[in-house]
Amino acid sequence: MEVQAWYLVLIWPIFYFVHLFFYKRKWYNLNFRGEKSTYSLGISLYFSVALASTLAVISGMSLSALVYLTVVTLLGLFDDLYGSDVAKGVKGHVLYCLDHGTVTTGIVKLVGLPIAAFVYLFSRFEGQLNVAVLLALLNFTLFPHVVNLFDTRPLRSFKLFMIFLFIVICFYIPDFSWFFVFVITLVIWAGLEMYERAMLGDNGAALIGGGMGLLSLLVPFSVQIVFLLIAFLLTVAAERMSFHKIIEKRPFLQRIDQIGRRRVFQKH
Repeated sequence: MEVQAWYLVLIWPIFYFVHLFFYKRKWYNLNFRGEKSTYSLGISLYFSVALASTLAVISGMSLSALVYLTVVTLLGLFDDLYGSDVAKGVKGHVLYCLDHGTVTTGIVKLVGLPIAAFVYLFSRFEGQLNVAVLLALLNFTLFPHVVNLFDTRPLRSFKLFMIFLFIVICFYIPDFSWFFVFVITLVIWAGLEMYERAMLGDNGAALIGGGMGLLSLLVPFSVQIVFLLIAFLLTVAAERMSFHKIIEKRPFLQRIDQIGRRRVFQKH
C-alpha cells in the first residue's frame, strides 16, 4: 500500500503542473464552446503511466511497452503542435499529400504509429510474424485513430475507453494495485474533461489508443478480431459521416453523451 500511497500523492501535481505548463505555452485549442482547453491530458496520462511503472505499481509493464507509449504520445504531440486544418481524416491527409506533394503531420503520425507498433510487437513476440501479430498490428494502428474520432466532445473518448476496459476486464482480472492505479487516474481524467479544463488532443488519443492496443493483447484471439472489425468499421464510417451529427439526432445516444457533461450548457 505504501507504493500506491506515493502514487496518489504524486499524480495530482503531475496533472496540475502539466496543464499549467501547456496553458502558459499557449498549447491549447478553443473547444466547441469557444473556451480555451489545453491538450495536456495525453502527456499527463503518459507521466502517470510512467510513474506507475517506475513505482512498480503496474505489474507486467515492460520497458518496451513504455518506450512504445512514449513514441506514440510524442507523435500525437507533434501533430498537436505543428498540425494544421488543411486536411481531415485518413483519406483527406493521403489525398492532400498526393495532390500537393506535402507531407502533413497527419501523414507522419499515420506512418509512425504502425511502425512504432511493429517494433514493439516484433520485440514482444521475439521476431515472430504470424496471424496473431498481424491482427495485433492492425488493432494497434486503428485504435489511436478511433479514439481521436470521438475526441470532439468532453468524455466521449473516456466513455469509449471505459466500454473497452470493461470488455477486457471480463477476460482478464487485474490485481488490486493495477486496478487502483487505473481508478485514480481515470477519475482525474474524467474530472478534467467533465469541467472542460483539458482535452486529450492527438497526443492523448495516440496514448489511449496505444494503451488499448496493449490491453487488447490480454483478451482471446476471437475478441481481438471483434475489436478489429469494430475499429475498421468506425474508421471507414467516419470518412462518410459525422459521428457527432449521428449522436445529436438520436435521443438515446444523446442522453449517454450528456452523462457527466456540464448540464448548464446542454442546449448550447
